Amino acid sequence: MRADEFALVAEQARREFAGFVRDHVNAGAHDRAWRCAGLPLPVFRAAAEAGLLGFALPTRIGGTGRSSRDWGLVLEEVAFLARDQGFTDLLDITVSVARMIADAASPDLVDRYARPLAAGRRLGTVAVFENRDRFDERSTARRTGGGWRLSAHKPIVAGALLADVFLVSARDPDSGDTLVFLVERTDPGVLVRPVATAGAHSVAIGSLTVTDLLLDDARLLWPADGLSALNLHFNGRRVGSAAATCGTMRGVFEDCLRRLTTRHRGGRVVLDFPNVQLSIGRMRVAVESSRAMLHRTLAAADGLDPYFDPLAAATKQFVTDQGIWLSQTVLSLMGGEGYLRSHPWERVARDMLGLVAGSGPQETLLLQIGEHTAGQAEHRRLRMERITATVTDLLDRSGAAATVAAALETGMLDLMDRPVDVSALAGVAGLPEDVTAAVLEVLVALGLVHADGARFTVDAGCAPFLHGGPERTLLARALDDSTPRPRSIVGPGGPSIPYGALLDTIVPVLARELDGFDECLHGPSPHVLHIGRAEDGWAAEFTRRYPGPELTSSRADDAPTAGEARFDLVWICAPAPAPLLTTDALRRLRRDLRPGGWLLIHTLTAEGEPLGAAVSRLRSVAAGGSALPPDEIQRTLRDAGYIAVQALAPPAGTLIAANAT
Repeated sequence: MRADEFALVAEQARREFAGFVRDHVNAGAHDRAWRCAGLPLPVFRAAAEAGLLGFALPTRIGGTGRSSRDWGLVLEEVAFLARDQGFTDLLDITVSVARMIADAASPDLVDRYARPLAAGRRLGTVAVFENRDRFDERSTARRTGGGWRLSAHKPIVAGALLADVFLVSARDPDSGDTLVFLVERTDPGVLVRPVATAGAHSVAIGSLTVTDLLLDDARLLWPADGLSALNLHFNGRRVGSAAATCGTMRGVFEDCLRRLTTRHRGGRVVLDFPNVQLSIGRMRVAVESSRAMLHRTLAAADGLDPYFDPLAAATKQFVTDQGIWLSQTVLSLMGGEGYLRSHPWERVARDMLGLVAGSGPQETLLLQIGEHTAGQAEHRRLRMERITATVTDLLDRSGAAATVAAALETGMLDLMDRPVDVSALAGVAGLPEDVTAAVLEVLVALGLVHADGARFTVDAGCAPFLHGGPERTLLARALDDSTPRPRSIVGPGGPSIPYGALLDTIVPVLARELDGFDECLHGPSPHVLHIGRAEDGWAAEFTRRYPGPELTSSRADDAPTAGEARFDLVWICAPAPAPLLTTDALRRLRRDLRPGGWLLIHTLTAEGEPLGAAVSRLRSVAAGGSALPPDEIQRTLRDAGYIAVQALAPPAGTLIAANAT
């Protein structure tokens, strides 16, 4: 998302919601702060009517379905305009609760809870905190009859004094799992008490106690792994909290500047003092760096880990630290005025301190980020070991290693830092598209390249080896030392096959396995057709060993098609060109065979594990042959009317035999 797109969303927020904030949030904010009172519920109904509450909620529950990225920008602008920091906190919590219910609950519960929340007729919150590790919570939910008996105590719940819908976590003693229930304020055994806090009074913080509440299964929102579901909420809240804090910081900073322009000391405007300018400069840096980090997180919102994202956690942690520092700096600049309740400065400082615990305590977030980062480092180490093992294995497979070398040399891998199709890669590599496709098949089989339909990208785990840096240099050097030049694999020219040794090895097997094959060589007036290159050496080796049969040699593009049934044996040498392997071409060859004659097709393709098969197809295509695997060639032969179709494994590729009836 570009900066101008951010600006458009922010402008829309100011245009559509400034009037609501002025008339419903800011009106009475000072009086509420003086009385330590929470926001009134009608404010949220007005927020829904203004389109703010449903801005990022799904359309199926009455929202407008805007993205979480846009929602973060709106929260920042609303917090900038508002003079009550608690409003954006409760707003974001209610939106999160409505979304969680809409995603997990049955349709009747969606109608009962999610839609009223989206309309501002109800207020929702999450009751999780117990001042202990989440795996050691004391709240319990026990199976009883057809439902659950819930007992819970949550000492600090944001919005508890206003909310009538609570998402309450509890541990199932039998399974040890965390479950999440929907609880209403009016349920029997539910008690909400106010909690005295140093700040954040408008957030209406209270405690929630639930005593032996019987609930049916319909109220069990997450019957398993409730911690993961709650992490969805807290991960989103970290971004929302950072967005609101950035907006508040901007507002406080501008209010502070305006106030300082009216303050004089020693006949000079306070802003003219160097020490004040230094503080102002540091405050500006705090605001801009916080916004930069927030906007980076919002730009990546679609790709964040929904359960715990280190960028989201780091943003909340950093922005909170900057907000606390900025509010305390404002107190210092304001002098005695900063500590008077008739001014907003001390309230802002107290409210900012409340962020230390919200959506993950600051120190806990640092520990979680550190643990996650350490885990990533170990994962990278293991991944590099895996890649190194793969590369080592590559060097033992000359065909595969040479394919990687070719992809490096021709620039194919450099182009695949983004999705790209075969034609673009062929143009860069200067190779035919069928050869390029075969190279890609090998790279995919190796796990170096990822295929998404017809587009290809380098696998993220292999990128360090393939996209530059010392790993790329080491790999290229190892491949260059261990393999022939890549062009010998993908360039022109046929395979080098020792046909003398092949005939000595395979003909006895054919005579034993194929009924009547021996007569094709030693019967009365045998006639053999050889289809291949004149330079491949097959004809000379065959004549030296079997001088009796009459031998006719032909190129693939000049094979006899008279249909005179005059050959006892047709031998198609590797690389078995594709035009000869169509159903029609094979039918014509069958008509050229005498009854009981044999057709032998030597293809360079082979069956087996994916990598070996892919390398064999690349070799075949690069040599001018067909990429058809042996099983497809056999299927085509049967379609063409051959019988006794079978495959043998000579020293190179596959030899497929078929009998003409």
